[in-house]
Amino acid sequence: MNAAAPAGVQAAMPTRIALALCCLLALAACAGSRGAYVASESAAAMKQTGGTTDSGRLEIHAATQQVTVDDVLVAAEGVRRIADALDGRIDSARSGNEDRAHFVLRIPSKSLGDALDRLAELGDEDFRRVDTEDVTERFADTEARRRNLAALRDRLRRLLERAKSVEEILKVERELTRVQTELDALDGRLARLRNDIERSRIELSLTRRGTEEILGPLGWVIKGSWWFVKKLFVLREGS
Repeated sequence: MNAAAPAGVQAAMPTRIALALCCLLALAACAGSRGAYVASESAAAMKQTGGTTDSGRLEIHAATQQVTVDDVLVAAEGVRRIADALDGRIDSARSGNEDRAHFVLRIPSKSLGDALDRLAELGDEDFRRVDTEDVTERFADTEARRRNLAALRDRLRRLLERAKSVEEILKVERELTRVQTELDALDGRLARLRNDIERSRIELSLTRRGTEEILGPLGWVIKGSWWFVKKLFVLREGS
């Protein structure tokens, strides 16, 4: 016949589980200090596709470009050929008529300059702008947070195997669910960051040559206001 465990030991077991859970939560609250190291690892991994500087910084590039062309439909085919040639893709294409078209492209970051130059050759480039955002710290912090949460999840799983009472099991499972939800959100955030770093976004507008602007209601209001302000200073221009 097995001897029953002393009452003090039985009472201490739930306390030990609760104490272990509290310690794990405290450890999770302490952010890791290896962010810079993680950033350098990430920069090395993404160097082949671009989005990193010579110093290993992680950057997101977004370009806006406007080109006037002779034939929008012909130029649109050129846009598709350029995207294919540079291993890029067209995320969206919008064209209301044969006078204008708008594209959103994703191009490997290392080929961004080449892509903009090729697109400019489709006609006359009217406008080009490239915005750059350094996301090194954001990426490193997110990866460090994800690594810490993954370690916490593994510890909670081991703790769940030791839990005895229903109350202990429910507490640990509840915390496991919360941690896994955070992990899933961080995985999605990291995937979006990687995609933005490795593939630059280009918003391209094509306009047929000779197309006149058709003003909307607000456009006419602004134009009329400008005419009124001008007349306050100049009543009649000399010939």
